[in-house]
Formats: sequence, C-alpha cells, structure tokens
Amino acid sequence: MRTALLLSLSLFTIVMAAKVAAQDYFPLAEGWTWMYAATDGSSTSLVTISGIAPVIGGTAVVRHEVISGADAQEFHNFWTRDDEGRTLLHGAFNPDGFLAYYDPPIVWYGVPPLVVGDDWGTAFRVFASLGGPSPGGPDVYGKPVSDAQTVSVPAGVF
Repeated sequence: MRTALLLSLSLFTIVMAAKVAAQDYFPLAEGWTWMYAATDGSSTSLVTISGIAPVIGGTAVVRHEVISGADAQEFHNFWTRDDEGRTLLHGAFNPDGFLAYYDPPIVWYGVPPLVVGDDWGTAFRVFASLGGPSPGGPDVYGKPVSDAQTVSVPAGVF
C-alpha cells in the first residue's frame, strides 16, 4: 500500500511539474512580477500584474511595465483572455498622458497551444488621446508563429 501511495504521489508530482513547466508565457494573474534584462545590460523592464480595471464590455487585468535605459518609459496595458484562451489587448495609457482604446480588442496571442504555422490578425480602430485623428485606422495587427524554442528561467521552462 505504501509503495502504491509513493508511486501515486511521484506520478502526481511529475504531472504537476509538467503543468508548471507548460505555464502560460504571458501570465495575467494578479500579483505576478518579473523582470526582463537586455543581455548587454543596456536596459531592464519590470512588469507587474497590478490589479483589474473596467473596460468596455467588462474588466481587464492591468499589466504595469517600467522600462529603464535609453528608451525609458512607463505604461499600463489592459488585457483579458476570451473563452477560447486568446489573449486580448483592450487599451493602454502612460503617465505622460497617452491613452488608447482598441475596438475591437487586439488579439495578441491566438488560441493555445500555439504551434509553428499558426497565424492570426485583428482589424481594429484606435481611439487615442494624443496625435492623429481619433479614431485612427483601421489598422491590422497579426502575428505568425514562425519558430518553436524553449527558455529556462527561475519561474520554469517555457
């Protein structure tokens, strides 16, 4: 009985480790914080999932990012995931006064799991507070999945 229990716990641990290793590479859980650093040391980007905010049609997760270095800036983006698992960008603002709303929200990442050859795009209009006519566009944003690689970081293998 004890051997069967240990074997079950071992298998459970292996399965859970696989799920953690396959964690979302674009986390949106409130409280997460991480930092990107340029390999040449020229800049860093501190990212924090800082809360939720109302957007047209519901609420979104606020992703706050502070970039240091030559292109220093600070901004907040508003994200959701739809029922299919797609990652959607609803809008953005920064302390300098820029504010944008995307209609419809931009599909930033398609339906998971992403595989080489996947492709998606969003035709959208931009309603912005700075520069240009509002609404701007229509614009099209799309991303093809052209390569598959893994990266190992303290949070896991992605």
